[in-house]
Amino acid sequence: MKGNIKDKRVQRSINMLENAYIELLLEKPLNKILVKDVTDRAGVNRGTFYLHYNGVNDILESIERKIEEELIGIFDNLPKDDLYDRVYEALEFARKNKDIFTVLLGPDGDIKFTEKIMSIIGSKIMFFGSGSEERVNTKINIMADFCLYGCLGVIGGWLKKYSYTPTEKVAQMLTVMLNQFENQVRLAQK
Repeated sequence: MKGNIKDKRVQRSINMLENAYIELLLEKPLNKILVKDVTDRAGVNRGTFYLHYNGVNDILESIERKIEEELIGIFDNLPKDDLYDRVYEALEFARKNKDIFTVLLGPDGDIKFTEKIMSIIGSKIMFFGSGSEERVNTKINIMADFCLYGCLGVIGGWLKKYSYTPTEKVAQMLTVMLNQFENQVRLAQK
């Protein structure tokens, strides 16, 4: 039981630090956030911060890793043949994590995170680059990049400017676009 209490305290500290970091990301660029800013906002001392992280980049990587793992977990629990459900669940996840997605996918965001999310979407929604031995060429790669960046742009714009639009409507629009992309890929492979 004592270990369980300690685990709860540790998790509470981590949550406080991560939430403080996300709040700060909404106020200033990634490279302007200091450990002191995070600890002051979280109401913990620097020692507590350094028990869990090596620096502010480490907390960002931890947050990103959790998002990536959770997003992959969502996709892995859905049938591969139901594109709408996959898109809907991805959008719901982004909506629930609106602050961090808005910042990390925005103009001052983390390009490495954007690329990881693109890779996940490409392999888990579009099944592009998922190891299937389809004829992949430059034209298809360019089309896939266009589609992936477009999807991320729609998600970012929706979260930032159009969040009043129901998830279902955005999922329907993206599903139509992704189906059209899939048809274009089939044509390009002939």
